[in-house]
Amino acid sequence: MKLFSLFISVVVSFVSISTSLASMPFITRQGSSLYSGNQVFRYGGLNAYWLGLDENVGGVHYPTKYRIEDALTTVAGLGISVVRSHSMGISTGNPLSFEPTFNVFNDSALDAADYAIYIGQQLNIYFIIPLTDNYKYYHGGYHNFCDWLGIPDNEFYSNNLTQQAFINYIQHRLNHYNPYTGRKTYEEPNILAWETGNELSGATPVWTEMIAQQIKLIDNNHLVLDGHYGIDPNSLPSPHVDCYSDHFYPVDNNRLISGSTITAQANKVYLAGEYGWSSSPLSSIASFLTLAQSNNHVSGTNFWSLFPHADNYGYVQHSDGFTVHFPGDDTNMANFVNLVRLHIANMSNLPNPIPYPVSSVPEITAFYTNNQTLAWRGGALSVSYNIATSTNVNGPFTNICTNCANDNQTPWKVPNNSIQPNTYVVIQSINPNNQTSAWSTPWKCC
Repeated sequence: MKLFSLFISVVVSFVSISTSLASMPFITRQGSSLYSGNQVFRYGGLNAYWLGLDENVGGVHYPTKYRIEDALTTVAGLGISVVRSHSMGISTGNPLSFEPTFNVFNDSALDAADYAIYIGQQLNIYFIIPLTDNYKYYHGGYHNFCDWLGIPDNEFYSNNLTQQAFINYIQHRLNHYNPYTGRKTYEEPNILAWETGNELSGATPVWTEMIAQQIKLIDNNHLVLDGHYGIDPNSLPSPHVDCYSDHFYPVDNNRLISGSTITAQANKVYLAGEYGWSSSPLSSIASFLTLAQSNNHVSGTNFWSLFPHADNYGYVQHSDGFTVHFPGDDTNMANFVNLVRLHIANMSNLPNPIPYPVSSVPEITAFYTNNQTLAWRGGALSVSYNIATSTNVNGPFTNICTNCANDNQTPWKVPNNSIQPNTYVVIQSINPNNQTSAWSTPWKCC
């Protein structure tokens, strides 16, 4: 837990967040607007689908606490208050799932999702959590219920058996106890909304209303988001659905206007639940975000998608073409990070630009003697590092790298064979404002 303490203390010190688990208000709806207490709540956010179960590091595994902390600390440092995460709610049909087989539930499978909620409460981060998926992805989807019951996929939304199986899953998920917070999930203040599913192209208004009503019977603390892919006008009158969303690949200003307009006319909340940041020229993304922030009928936007530092060195990689690492792997990604940071400030009425907190403390993980390279796992919000050595654990330490390495350059080539046996090495992060973190615990070679 030492690393976690460093993460949280850094962010607490520089963005003045509360560490009280009871301090976050539930997000509510008044007509077509979200509210936090008596204040209108609008946000620029992101997707991090992997927070409950990850597919990107050596196969399907639960994400480590470090990767969860690193991602959410980055989120908070950017001023983001809302993360949408599929695998925190979609967890069926995989041996590591919450419901791995029909009507068998494994509460320990939600440990990563529980931890993300716990960290989120300390960083003022809310979550939008879908409950099933239109597709046959590793974390599960509606097809699992059909497969278990021997029912064709196209009958999921009309068959009483699949409907009841899904409702049973929802009942277990919402009543799950989180050991980190001491609450059942329906009591957690930092869940913004339960989404009936991700991109459910076949969902009918009758099914959506029925599922929304079942959610509200269990959990009247949280909002419900229609998981239909795009706005279904026939679903807008549903009394138990609060929010509607659309996904954009590429961005489409006209569709943003038309969708948000008809949703507002129905007195409901509109969200751009996903937009592919790299599926359009950056100028088009800028236009789309400017339109969203100037249109009070748009309550939030979530780009696709953020990935953290890896456990040993560098970043977790993903192959869909929409990966975002902070501060950006190349100029285009870095420019998008800066653009979305301004968008977040404008949407949430925060200082513009949002001040960066000091980066988290990195940790040295390995030294490869055969090619004299050093590896470390990065500090959240770092853009580069200082590295120093000494022959004594207590120093004095001499820099062998001053603002000269970043996480895309790891393992880093050590100059002049300057790390020898019995050498102690320390590292510190540098943030975009050239502020430095504390030095890491000395690591002894070799």
